[in-house]
Amino acid sequence: MTTSEKRTIDNKAVLKSPIGLLATWFGSGLAPKAPGTMGSLAALPFAWAIVELGGVMALFWATMLVTIIGVPISTAYMKQFDAEHDPKEIVIDEVAGMWLTIVLPFMHVAMTPSLMYAM
Repeated sequence: MTTSEKRTIDNKAVLKSPIGLLATWFGSGLAPKAPGTMGSLAALPFAWAIVELGGVMALFWATMLVTIIGVPISTAYMKQFDAEHDPKEIVIDEVAGMWLTIVLPFMHVAMTPSLMYAM
């Protein structure tokens, strides 16, 4: 596929696939305009719910999990849906980035003073 050709995305197929759901963060990356922004916005209610249910450390561990699974999920998505380098609809990385941005300012509260000085 050349850069002038546009790849068509079968939204229904993406939303039926667990890989597609995670890579597009439950379809938010399928937005026609600003899919990365939509992915970041869609990450916020999940972050709020995680903090409410489990606290800041739960959001930290959820961030680590999304970061770790983000690469294999994105790779699987690109193979499954015949996408090339960094398709715009993959927004799981925006989710990880948004959650990390939220959790980092609070991490000093969870760290012991000896850990803070070691960093």
